[in-house]
Amino acid sequence: MAAYQTIVDLIRTSANAVSPTGFFVHGRRSDGSLEYNESFPQIHLYPFTTNPTGASDHINVANIVMAFWGQDSPESSNEEREAIIAAMDVLSDSFLSNLDENQIEIFGIRKEPQYRTLSATLSGYAITFNMRVFISPC
Repeated sequence: MAAYQTIVDLIRTSANAVSPTGFFVHGRRSDGSLEYNESFPQIHLYPFTTNPTGASDHINVANIVMAFWGQDSPESSNEEREAIIAAMDVLSDSFLSNLDENQIEIFGIRKEPQYRTLSATLSGYAITFNMRVFISPC
């Protein structure tokens, strides 16, 4: 299977495991913003790069960029936004734990709170990390 599809499938599986009633989407940020009417929380996988470590061992290191979004609004109070961001922090931690439980090696994790993004309608957490993935030969 191709590296791209393997990685998207791994991320999707963990996203759905930690947020079964939420919504997962992958693509550019603008692709995600088109999904404003879908259920929350939303987990977005943005474009990522891969670094194959060698053709013979079928290992790729993927540099992942994701966002965990909760519904916000331009009228929300600081306390309401703080609660949304805190909940998405917990959700992103659960996601990373789920990946780890599935024996996916993750490292270089960086997390950053996000405030009223995409027309001030979403708040949450952005995360970046690297994951080492075995890609089965075609």
